[in-house]
Amino acid sequence: MQKYIKVLADYPDGGAAFSVEGYYLLALQRNLQILGAFAFLSNVKGKIFFRNYLVPAALSLDKLLNESMGVQFPVIRAFTV
Repeated sequence: MQKYIKVLADYPDGGAAFSVEGYYLLALQRNLQILGAFAFLSNVKGKIFFRNYLVPAALSLDKLLNESMGVQFPVIRAFTV
């Protein structure tokens, strides 16, 4: 996230619309979307190559949910334990 903030600082008013919560929620949503896509592609479409990416994506989700804002999502956290 720090890299993202640094890039935004180079633009006039770049940080005006930025919020840490918004960034976190976007990262969480994208991670869930990625997990769904990999599961669908490997299990429904038979493209087993995508199974290789399920564990790293799940670990990424677990890392996000262990951040301070992750306590807002106890149901999702229960699936990562």
